[in-house]
Amino acid sequence: MASLIITINERKQGFDLPAILGKVTVIGCDDACDISLSGVDGLSHRQCSITCTEQGFMLEDLDSTNGTYANDTEVEEPVLMKEGIVYAIGDASMIIAELADYAPIAPKEVPATTAETAPLEDKKETAPTTPEADKAEAPTAPISDGEDTSTAPIGEESTAPQAKAPEHTRPLPGRKPARKNKLKAGKQTKRALSDEELKHKAKMLAGSFGGSGVSTLYVVIILIAALYAGMALYSWQTEGTPVPAFFR
Repeated sequence: MASLIITINERKQGFDLPAILGKVTVIGCDDACDISLSGVDGLSHRQCSITCTEQGFMLEDLDSTNGTYANDTEVEEPVLMKEGIVYAIGDASMIIAELADYAPIAPKEVPATTAETAPLEDKKETAPTTPEADKAEAPTAPISDGEDTSTAPIGEESTAPQAKAPEHTRPLPGRKPARKNKLKAGKQTKRALSDEELKHKAKMLAGSFGGSGVSTLYVVIILIAALYAGMALYSWQTEGTPVPAFFR
């Protein structure tokens, strides 16, 4: 592990650089960076990156706006960081230290299949095989002496709801559906009405008060009443009396 010392406005901050092969540390002013710096003028969101390799820590500029410099020389390609060199990023500077005992460590590789299958194998090995366990797994439903264990009652219970289902979906009986069903089944056919039946039906349509004559009389009475009401209203407005002059 090495130390990265960054100086910002004469204030120094120390950061650890893990010596793990392939580990990339991104530096910038973005909160998503591994080392996020605030209050640094000229610093890009993603300024540079430091990658741990077998040779040492490699510094690379990430297309920053103002560039990354090593002792006033712009870093255009990845360079190996060394002690005693000042690296400028915006208005901040950084140096690397404690590289004497640099020994990179390979990242640990844990096979995912072993971790996933281990619990399943443990469960299989620890499964109970004793007679007591077999008894525990046996069905615990009580069965009384002389009880019929055949499946006939179960079958009757299971089919009972199916037999009742059509009753709920069956339409209510009515005169029109019943008549249509009879006509479709051929039990009753249409026939011509007799003269008496036609007269009775015409009387029912005309009404019980004499047919259309009574209706006409009602209309005439309503018209006369409306005419009288109009005349009374006119007489009230012009002469001050509700009785029209025609009836005086």
